[in-house]
Amino acid sequence: MNKFLIIICIICIICIICIIWLFNFSLLDSATPRDATLNNIAVSISDEDVFLYLNVEGAFKGKIEKRILSGIPITFTFFVKSKKVRKLWFDRGLGSIEVTHVIKYNVLKKEFIIKRSWDEGKSITVQSFEEARKLVTEIKHIKILDVDKLRNDRRYKIWVKANYSQISLPAFIHNLLFFSPWNFQTDWYTIEFTYLIKP
Repeated sequence: MNKFLIIICIICIICIICIIWLFNFSLLDSATPRDATLNNIAVSISDEDVFLYLNVEGAFKGKIEKRILSGIPITFTFFVKSKKVRKLWFDRGLGSIEVTHVIKYNVLKKEFIIKRSWDEGKSITVQSFEEARKLVTEIKHIKILDVDKLRNDRRYKIWVKANYSQISLPAFIHNLLFFSPWNFQTDWYTIEFTYLIKP
């Protein structure tokens, strides 16, 4: 009897996943910003840390704006990898971080709520869609690396890409899927710099 119930539960979960997959796949072409790009990528170096700056352009094309205004939350995830450039050998990884920005529109209050993972869990509420768009598509002064990991007169490379998700699923369902048709990722973008100790 217990085995029969387990089989029924598994079948129900698979059916739910298929329904979600079909629904989101049908909206993918019209609602996902396929031509979004990362621009103005730059790094700055303080005495202790390395910081990243960038912004996403073309992220709100198509019907994605309408979906946001209907109250559907959209998650922007930024993946950042830092590497030391080595001649005649593979680059050495120095670390990686993941940054998430979530935008949700409160239809009743007519306001946008922005949550950014690096902002200590705080939420920002704004009335203007343009302001909300800027907050969710911009990374400004995010720490990505300790200066202690850098060596003088050596070259380093930062890799970054963005992921746009229109739906959030429970973790156990994500673990069952080997891909997500409702997600879209930009290409990897890179920026190189040479670290020089100030005299």
